[in-house]
Amino acid sequence: MCIGERRWDEDKLKILFTPHMVFAITTISLDITDCEDKLIWEEERNDIYTVCLGYNFMMKNMLGGHRFEDVGDWNSLWKARVPPNIINFI
Repeated sequence: MCIGERRWDEDKLKILFTPHMVFAITTISLDITDCEDKLIWEEERNDIYTVCLGYNFMMKNMLGGHRFEDVGDWNSLWKARVPPNIINFI
């Protein structure tokens, strides 16, 4: 995208992508408002994403909005103070 011009920089796109991909990208309309992009997580009041919230959101959607209950002390698991490389295995 050409900064400040609200249009695609087709010369850069042609360097980076195939003609088919350039065409697909340029069919995407660009936002005409002049506001800064911001990543938010709409499922939480403070707009901050956590793995726990993502898991709960996924489970709620997988079960069609029904309340889900897992046996175990999940709150302690989410609050465990372990190195990041270990938490992936829990």
